[in-house]
Parts: sequence; C-alpha cells; structure tokens
Amino acid sequence: MRNNTLQEIYGGAFQSLEELTNLDLSHNKLAVLKANRFVGLKNLQNLSLNGNIIENIELGAFDGLGRLIFLDLSFNTLITLNSNLFRGLTRLVNLKLNKVTSLRDNNSTAIKANCFSNLPQLQFVELRNNYFNLIESAAFSNLDSLNFVNFNGTSIENIEGGGFKGLRSYQDMDLSDLSITNISSNAFSELNVVNRLNLSNNFLTILSQGTFGIEQIGELDLSFNKIDELEPWRIYWHRFSRIG
Repeated sequence: MRNNTLQEIYGGAFQSLEELTNLDLSHNKLAVLKANRFVGLKNLQNLSLNGNIIENIELGAFDGLGRLIFLDLSFNTLITLNSNLFRGLTRLVNLKLNKVTSLRDNNSTAIKANCFSNLPQLQFVELRNNYFNLIESAAFSNLDSLNFVNFNGTSIENIEGGGFKGLRSYQDMDLSDLSITNISSNAFSELNVVNRLNLSNNFLTILSQGTFGIEQIGELDLSFNKIDELEPWRIYWHRFSRIG
C-alpha cells in the first residue's frame, strides 16, 4: 500500500489479517498514528511508515504488535519523541528514525525520558539527520541489548545528566559533528565500559564536573571544540588510555 494518498487508519482495519508479517504504508499522507489502529496484526514482523507526514503518535499506537522486529518511521515530521512512545514492542530489534524532525520556528524537538524504555530487545537505532534541542535524562533507559546508535548528520543542543543512562556497556559511542553546546554533569552515568567516546567537532566550551562518570573508558576524542578551560578536578583523567 505504499505510494498512495492514505490519510487515516480506522479502528479494526487490520482485524482479519492475523497472518500478515509485512506491511508497507510508506509514502502516504498519514499525519497521526492513533491508538489501537494496528490491533489484529499479531504476527506482523516488519512495518514501514517512512515518508508520511506523521507529526503525532498517540500512546498505544503500536499496541498489538508484540512480534514486530523492524519499524521504519523515517522522513516524517514528529514534534517530539515522547515517553513510552514504543510501548508494547518488546521484540523490536531494528528502529529507524532518520529525518523525523525539522528545525522550525518556535518548535523544538526533544527525546523524552523513557522514550525507548519498552524495547528490551532493541539492537540498532538510526537517528540520522535530525534536530533535537534536548536529550532528557534516562531517554535511553533499559536498553541492555543495544549495540549501535547512528546520529550522523543530527544536531543536538543539550544532553541532560543521565541522558545515556541505561546504555551500560555501549562499546563505541560516536557523538561527533552534532553541534552539541552543553553536556550536563553525569550525562554518561551508568555507562560502565566504553571503548571509544567521540565528541569531536562540536561546540563544547566547558566540561562540567562529573561529565565522564564512566568506570572504564579507552579513547576520548574532544578535538575541534571550543573548550577554553581545563581544570584537573573536572575529570578523572586516569580512566582514559588515550585522549585526543
């Protein structure tokens, strides 16, 4: 059903499609995903909603999709990524959210606390080419299976303390070229082991006390920022094997 002019999904539309495993609704005119519209698709594994004009996703929009593995919401116009947005998607492995925001006058987009908290099997997240004014504390909570997050081409203004809480053993975190201006204290708290943390090519001017509350970290890249002060008490430098 891709490349049509579908504007709304009515309740019960998929009630008799219990054996369906793939549904492609990309490049339509959907603006709102209402709650319980996918009820009946209990065996669905792949859902493509990219290329619509979705601004709002109601809580419970994905209820009934307990076996979904892949979800693509790229190229929409979401106003914000709300808490518990993906409720019920307990088997989701791959999530694409590329270019789901835009920089518009008087409109800032945030990744809210617990946005991804209902995705215990999630391994891959793409968040490329977006604009976020804020990543709230615990936005990435309870993602023990996550292996990869792609922020390429995205702008992030601020990261709250505990913004990456929940990514306990994330191996290679690339936050370069994201226009980051501020990282709050403890933004990386509860990250136990990180092989490489790349914060190069941002607009950082100062490092808050406790910024890198990580038990073990290999390489830290802070090159091409605007840092003008370096005070020894701000960072536990002995935790790093290489700083660039």
